This record gives sequence, C-alpha cells and structure tokens, in this order.
Amino acid sequence: MTRPARVALDLRPIGGTSGAVGEVLGGVARDAFGSYQPVWLAAGVLCAVAALLALPGGAQQDR
Repeated sequence: MTRPARVALDLRPIGGTSGAVGEVLGGVARDAFGSYQPVWLAAGVLCAVAALLALPGGAQQDR
C-alpha cells in the first residue's frame, strides 16, 4: 500500500515575510559593503545569542 505524498506548507505569515525581508536586506548589505561577510557575521551573532537564550537556567518552579 502506498501513501500519498504530503505537501508541507508554511502557513505562518512570519515565515514568508522574514524570508522575503531577509533576501532584500542581504542584497542591500551586499551593495553597501561589497561582500556578504557582514551578513554572515550578523547571522552568526544572532545564532550565538539564540543558543545562549536556549540554555537552561534561572529559578526552577516547584510542581
């Protein structure tokens, strides 16, 4: 028995909007700096901040 293929759709408006804005800002940065290096550095910094925010910590609540 074969299963029908599933189509994944991104119905969240933030996903489509951030993808479109990111492409435009990347192009603007390339035009302004002549390189994509500032874009990659900014993306790396944002990833590092997100990783730090995802670390467990703080006060734990009793359940």
